[in-house]
Amino acid sequence: MIFLSITAIIYYYFHYFQMPDKNLFNLLGLSLGAPQRKVREAYRQLAKKYHPDLNPDNPHTAERFKEIAHAYWVLSDPARRKSYEDLNPHLRAETHRHQSTRTYRKDTPKETSRQGPREGKDILVRLYVTLEELAEGVMRKVKIRRRQPCAECESTGIAGGAAGGICPVCKGSGDVPDFTHRSGSRRDSIPCRKCGGSGLQAMKACQNCEGRGQILADITITVGVPPGSDDKEKIVVKSQGHQGFMGGKSGDLKVVIVQKEHPYFERKNGDLIYHCNVTFTQWLQGCELQAPSLNGPIALKLEPRKIPEGVLKVPGRGMPDKDGGKGDLVVKYSLAIPNELNRKQISLLKRLESTKGFSPAIDDKGWCKRATE
Repeated sequence: MIFLSITAIIYYYFHYFQMPDKNLFNLLGLSLGAPQRKVREAYRQLAKKYHPDLNPDNPHTAERFKEIAHAYWVLSDPARRKSYEDLNPHLRAETHRHQSTRTYRKDTPKETSRQGPREGKDILVRLYVTLEELAEGVMRKVKIRRRQPCAECESTGIAGGAAGGICPVCKGSGDVPDFTHRSGSRRDSIPCRKCGGSGLQAMKACQNCEGRGQILADITITVGVPPGSDDKEKIVVKSQGHQGFMGGKSGDLKVVIVQKEHPYFERKNGDLIYHCNVTFTQWLQGCELQAPSLNGPIALKLEPRKIPEGVLKVPGRGMPDKDGGKGDLVVKYSLAIPNELNRKQISLLKRLESTKGFSPAIDDKGWCKRATE
């Protein structure tokens, strides 16, 4: 086994902070968070391969060997390794992630390996409401199914919520002393059998969430529909969608209003439109029309012999708006003309038509009379 000289150690000490951009784990061919045992094994293999004395004809191996030795010097000592990770926060975060993932990857579903904050997605639902509810405003309960943190494992995905506990045998080092049976003297260290050299407790997937850290839950949320809301309007309830994972932002609940069809009214912006028919007699004599509204029936006066089709408006009896105003009630009337008449009805109409003053004089210059002769 090849060891570094005191001079080399001093050299690497002064060059410790001169390699901030180097990933020391990569230099040794290791994944982030590799245990000490793996660090030693990787260094021994690479040192034999790149030692300058074993490669006299290759000048590049000397520089490569220096980098390998420097990486080992830093990562083999817990204090220096911690300082290195503190100087490179992104590596420290990645190291923790790889440690946690490696420990229970075999015992958990694939989703548990995607550690790190994730934003929750939005949830879109439709809410069917009546015209009266839109006019007055209403509080409605909406049932949704969303992803949210698993309470049993505290979102860790691990049974019992033990997120990365330290192995009680090796105290997190991954190695335990190896003593010979003959003399009892310490010879070297061997991988800890309790944790398999990881330094962490063995962890199993949470059965409640199957290791995902989240569950699908059916919940009920109260949504307020303001007076004057429009059909197809979208109400956004912040952070009530699928919940974020590991501190990620939660999605929103988006409620799309769907106005139910009304038996009387047609809605156009803030106006309410009501269609009605008037009889021939009502049209001739004039009458009082009864029209419905959101606040009860309204009496409207129809003048005699007005145009066969027309509009009557009642200001302020339509839909409210969000600015405090109101639309109009619009009554569209039409003269109802029967499609079929029996003989008696036709006879009565002819007698009525022959009465004085009923039919207006028609100046057709005798064309109608000549056409019938």
